[in-house]
Amino acid sequence: MPTIRDVANHCGVSTATVSHVLNGRVDRVGSDTRDRVLAAVRALQYRLPAVELSSTQTRRRNIAIVCGEMSPQPVSKDHYFSRVLDGVLEATASRGYSLTIVFERMWVADGSSVRQSYDGHCDGAI
Repeated sequence: MPTIRDVANHCGVSTATVSHVLNGRVDRVGSDTRDRVLAAVRALQYRLPAVELSSTQTRRRNIAIVCGEMSPQPVSKDHYFSRVLDGVLEATASRGYSLTIVFERMWVADGSSVRQSYDGHCDGAI
């Protein structure tokens, strides 16, 4: 997984410049540099590690529940899924969290497809 240093090296800027771009500080970085950094982020598929996200952003108070491909009407027809979902809904609601249901159709060994779905939107995933 690429680091912020890898992004900076890829486009010939400092890690501080990459940080400014990722944090939306448009007054500190020129548009050409910003475009280069964003191109490097896309090319390297850079994502902030969960540790950085939790230390730099506020909690969303949202949990994702990740499900594989489901049959039609999974909640009403799949009794196992509906019981699990009931328990997760009860647990999240009682703690003041909301729940996001993510249906993943393609699993990647390193977990990147799941991570792309909930990164920055949820505090964690089940």
